[in-house]
Amino acid sequence: MSHPLHRQYPHHPTHRTSNHFILFVTVCLHQRRHLPANHQYHSTLPDLWTTSRHWCVGHYIILPDHLHLFVKSRGTSNESLSSWISWWKRSFSRIHRSQINLPFWQRDYWDRTLRNSDSYFNKWNYVRDNPVRHQLVNKSEDWPFQGKIAHLSNDKI
Repeated sequence: MSHPLHRQYPHHPTHRTSNHFILFVTVCLHQRRHLPANHQYHSTLPDLWTTSRHWCVGHYIILPDHLHLFVKSRGTSNESLSSWISWWKRSFSRIHRSQINLPFWQRDYWDRTLRNSDSYFNKWNYVRDNPVRHQLVNKSEDWPFQGKIAHLSNDKI
């Protein structure tokens, strides 16, 4: 079986604006290139996510060649997940255009609906250990490029 980050691009249903579910999202950099480990790049993404009026980000982790985030629609518009992700990818690339090569982001992303707080808790516990599994740090809490922007309803973490 292939690794989920290496599969064909998924088809994203248009119902991804529901504010009833938390979505687990993975976004990769183009050709799995590495994002330089500097705080300027890594602070841009949470800053962009915080300004969104339509999607709310809970926990996130930014790794060298991909990122994971948990999101939920605010229910204030019909903006699709796909449109929102495209917006912050473009915004990030525009902000850092003099420092990065384009294309910077992989064309698509992967998402999975989490239907209860236990799956969010379990998935976050697994994801936050990625830097340890990739031998970037000894303890997951030592990875500086992770955080939580908002409390997503029904989450226990």
